[in-house]
Amino acid sequence: MENRTALLNYTITGPGKAQSFYDPKARIYHESDIQISDLQLGGDWKGSLLTTLRYTDSPQYDPNYTSIQNLAIHLADPQNNIDAGDVFANLSPYSMMKGIKGVGFQHNFGDDRNYVRAVYGSFDGQWAYLLLNSRLDEPMDRFGGGVRVQRAIDNLTVGANLAQVADRARDPKRGTSNVYRQVLPAVDWEYRSGGMVLSGEHAYSRSKLLPYASLSQSLQGYANRIVFRGIYRTFSLNGNVERVTPNFITLGGGATPDRMRYHARADWRLDRQWQIFSDYDQFYNSLSQQLSTRTHYETAEAGIIRRHLLGRRASALTISGRSRSKRTDDGSASARSHRIRLKYKDRAFDNALNYTLDYERLLNTDKAGIATTRLSNNLYHISVGYRGYDIGKWRVSGDFDFGRQELQNPTTANFDISDMMLLSLKAKSSGGSELGASYNLGSNRVTVAGSGSRQNRGMVYFSIAPKILHGGSIRSEYSLNDYRFDNVTRNYREGLLQVLINWNLKK
Repeated sequence: MENRTALLNYTITGPGKAQSFYDPKARIYHESDIQISDLQLGGDWKGSLLTTLRYTDSPQYDPNYTSIQNLAIHLADPQNNIDAGDVFANLSPYSMMKGIKGVGFQHNFGDDRNYVRAVYGSFDGQWAYLLLNSRLDEPMDRFGGGVRVQRAIDNLTVGANLAQVADRARDPKRGTSNVYRQVLPAVDWEYRSGGMVLSGEHAYSRSKLLPYASLSQSLQGYANRIVFRGIYRTFSLNGNVERVTPNFITLGGGATPDRMRYHARADWRLDRQWQIFSDYDQFYNSLSQQLSTRTHYETAEAGIIRRHLLGRRASALTISGRSRSKRTDDGSASARSHRIRLKYKDRAFDNALNYTLDYERLLNTDKAGIATTRLSNNLYHISVGYRGYDIGKWRVSGDFDFGRQELQNPTTANFDISDMMLLSLKAKSSGGSELGASYNLGSNRVTVAGSGSRQNRGMVYFSIAPKILHGGSIRSEYSLNDYRFDNVTRNYREGLLQVLINWNLKK
């Protein structure tokens, strides 16, 4: 049995302390893993059980204080697998790839490339949602599953999938949420030949939407994807094409409705020193019709890589140029960015120290309505890592990162500037003890006036591994995080003290 116990004491101050995730009190958090494996059940059948139990006095982590975090039962013989509890419903990416609480069965026809698989269960993310009815944050019940049949002949593998998902319309937890019922068949395939892999998936969704306060709707959509990966001697080519119609909905898989994408990347290694590459990406989407108009993106990049520069075995210099554009169908906005990038990485001091120097020169043009903004930025990233230096029985190592990057703002779709600096040091003894500290400084200059922020985060820790814990450890950690905003009413500070104990019961 493996156990994890955390003693927590958090202090939150400042006018914006309500923004903090942490519960400003002294709390306890404990988890125990109980595992039974290689259980002989008669004949060729074997079984195993894994469950994780949790106790905490923090309603933030668990309003019920005690709960089952994980419960997985597995039975198997040479041709069959039966799962119950926490099951990963693995059909295909479009149809269903999701963790559920239910049952699963797989029968192999000779080997694990030829099989039939069936799964069904609840989509509840926690066992408390499934077993209890008292959680205020419990979502509406959703049940689903499916069947997959896979057949492999030589280099060709084909899978047929059928997924079904339905919400419980009469669930008291529904509130004003929409109810969905769906059937989704899909076919996926893969063909291998030498250094080439060609694969794809084709899916059709038939969904019934029951809005809370309007008439039901029937939605039908398609999704298709083809992926190519090929290597011929020193040349490689990777590409994919995807088309998803606006009304394609998958409740158990993953897809972006109303999306068309073309992507290709080519790499050609001329010799041991020189390599050239190019990358092209074009796509549009409307975020499942959440936007008033489609937005198109196009990115083209090309560059060269020079290795073993100046006779240094670990060195590599990359020079590349990139052009990126964005436009909307209604002409309300457009943007174009040009980038030149220089990147150099190497090692020094008998490979004990590795470092990377990365520089980007950006020229941006943004147009919104009749207003046009032109902006140039110098972005950079310096990274240094030191493997370690022995001082007595201690080995000291450290990392340093410093840079400026450009991040797309999810609210405005424009780009914000973020500065950061991170320094971390660690000393580890031959007996398993560890002492460390880190400091993280950051700032964000955003496109929305008055929304900039700055962060100062520091942390120190010490851990030991007493033999009495049978491979476990005790770690004491203190973090001080200070957050400052242009709007001073949002400022707050966190003092986080944690004692983390990992301990095992001896067999």
